[in-house]
Formats: sequence, structure tokens, C-alpha cells
Amino acid sequence: MTPHETAAALPYLELSRSIEKLLTDKAVVVPARLVQALPGGASLFVMPAHDATLAITKVITFTPCNAGTDRATIHGDILVFEIATGRRINLLDGPTVTARRTAAVSLLAAQQLCALRTGSKPEGPMLIVGAGVQGHAHLSRDADHEAGDLLQAGLDVSQFPSLREIIISPNEVRNLNNDGPIFFKSCGWAGWDLAAARAVQLLPLSTT
Repeated sequence: MTPHETAAALPYLELSRSIEKLLTDKAVVVPARLVQALPGGASLFVMPAHDATLAITKVITFTPCNAGTDRATIHGDILVFEIATGRRINLLDGPTVTARRTAAVSLLAAQQLCALRTGSKPEGPMLIVGAGVQGHAHLSRDADHEAGDLLQAGLDVSQFPSLREIIISPNEVRNLNNDGPIFFKSCGWAGWDLAAARAVQLLPLSTT
């Protein structure tokens, strides 16, 4: 799919619901990602994941020297396979999926965290910290090591409830930090990409 087709196949609400379902699916397996350094300072990222029926691999390149040119710094695709037959059944634009699923994760987190706060209103306000593609798109435990800014601040991220824990056991974290703002840190995780692949399977796609 082209970036436009990928975006059209992933409405935010449907994608957010798919992410919520994935977090309660015990069949989901997300191995550690592979990062391979490339000549010239670029990197190759390989991120697999699967559930009982689908297997995906997200393959992207990150080329910092493209910054300031008309070339994007991130290129890549998500390959989607049917486990029963081994067939490749979809090819999604990687950067588009990354932008949309990251925003959908934040949407789900905002809904879930708001429900934990007594007297809070789901209509907002919410502050988005970020810029570029992720910031515009907005307008979890396997990935603890991805929370670089929290780790650099010396915080023990294992002490914070994950989005999965909030969805499965909301009563255990209800009214957490009730006197202050709620902070949600989204980390890169191939499970989000698998949720996107699952959401696409449920939507009618154009054959043109």
C-alpha cells in the first residue's frame, strides 16, 4: 500500500480498539528488535511480531544524513503474513503505520487513564509533547528499555503500571496520583504494528 492507502485503511478509532484487543491477547509474541548499524551512520531496524493467525515484520532504515534534504530520514515497510498458509497478504507503509499507531496508542491511553481519575472528563484537555510527524499524527512491559528519557532521569520504569496492566486490572491503579497530572510515556513496540495489521484485515480495501 502507498502511504495514502495505508492511512485510509487505519482510522484512528478502529486502530485504537485493535490495540486494546491486542493487549489482552495471550497469543501475541513480540521478540526483541534487531538494530544493525550501516555505513555512513544509518541503521537498519527489523521488528517481528505475531499472534495466532498473523505474523508481521517491520523493516525500516533510519538515515540521519537525509535531514535537511528532500529525502525522508525513515523509510520502510511492514510485511504481513498469514500463518496458516505462509502467504504474504499485505504490505503496509512503515512510517505511516508508525505515526498512526503511535497516536492511536496515546488515544487509548488517554481514554483509559481518564477513567481511572475520579471526576475527570474524557474530553480533555491533554498536552502532547513532541514535534514533527509524531506530533502532527497526534493532533508500553516489553519496551521498558525504549523509555530512554525516563531511564536517563534515573527513574525505575518497572514501578510504573503499563497500559496492558491498566486495561486488565484498572481497579489496582485507580486514582493513582489523583492530585496531579497523569503522564503517559509511549515506547516503540512491534506489537503496535501487529495491531495495525490486524485492524487492516477488518477493513474493506480498494482494489484500484
